[in-house]
Amino acid sequence: MEVMMIDSISKSQDLPQRRGDAEEKSKSNQSADYTDSTDLEYSICANLRNLWTFPFFSAPLRLRGENLSLVCSVILLILLLAGVSLAETPVELNNKAVQLMNHGDPDGALVYLLKAREISPTDESVQKNLASCYTLIGNRKMSEGKLADAISDFKSALYYSDDPNIKFYKGYAHYRLKEYDDAVYELEKAADSGLSSPDLFILIGKAFYDKGETVSAVIPFLIHK
Repeated sequence: MEVMMIDSISKSQDLPQRRGDAEEKSKSNQSADYTDSTDLEYSICANLRNLWTFPFFSAPLRLRGENLSLVCSVILLILLLAGVSLAETPVELNNKAVQLMNHGDPDGALVYLLKAREISPTDESVQKNLASCYTLIGNRKMSEGKLADAISDFKSALYYSDDPNIKFYKGYAHYRLKEYDDAVYELEKAADSGLSSPDLFILIGKAFYDKGETVSAVIPFLIHK
């Protein structure tokens, strides 16, 4: 009897160790369930591993394996949808751009306007402001002597607007580069689009004169008179 009692005590003392081994094995199996998850999924899953119960279940429910992957996928979908809902609308982007242009930052405004155009390519307000923005940038570059860059910006502005003033600026940039043929072409387009000002006709006459066409140079002055 004493031997049997000793054996029983010995076996009972081994139970905590066996339970510990089982728990370690269980934890090892759980960690193997996450090896195929992406980094973001793993991060979310790691936070859910301590979740033991759902309020609508009376019995404890441990998340593991496929169940946990499904929950992670649902959470990721919710996060993505939340990101879409928080995205700025074309109107908001356009308004921010207008504020920046009014504060003398057309380069910063251009970033918002291009984003707005990607979302809503046919928005007339966005297109109008893109033309204004490129025109402001072009005029600034022209004042800095970056004439070729200015011409490129005026060309971009004309993609969104047929404003004759932009054609005048572009023609003036060509004139300053001594590209007289291009200058006359752009300036006459401005005149054909309805622009009528002393500066326009004087510049056309000067362009003709500088390219050696004296007779043609007089005509713009006569038209203006």
